[in-house]
Amino acid sequence: MQGSQLAEFLVKRGRKVIIVDEGDEIGKGLPEILIKPRLIDWLEGKGVQIIKRAKLLEITGNGLNIQTEKEGKRFLEVDNVLTALPLMPNENMLKEFNGCAPEIHAIGDCKTPGLIVDAIHEGFKVGINL
Repeated sequence: MQGSQLAEFLVKRGRKVIIVDEGDEIGKGLPEILIKPRLIDWLEGKGVQIIKRAKLLEITGNGLNIQTEKEGKRFLEVDNVLTALPLMPNENMLKEFNGCAPEIHAIGDCKTPGLIVDAIHEGFKVGINL
């Protein structure tokens, strides 16, 4: 699950959420047109604190130490820390099938992590071009 989607999941269950990201873009990988702007606006509207360009220095028993360009070192008191790593292609299955058929095509998360609707469309395009 992508980090901003995990934040949405937790907020809907009554949790207070702080997003800390090393980069300067929240929701990377989400569709720009519909989902990403609405999700980020929704999170901000629910009081989710978003801290960008922050380096995680240490996780302690009651929070985490971070460092940002603007504020320097800073401590965030939190009950739980969840990590959401960047989405990566899952090529394991592709490697297992290598050599089992004359042609093997990667679609969906095997090729590029994304939405199921995109994987279906990729599969359709591959299918009609066989």
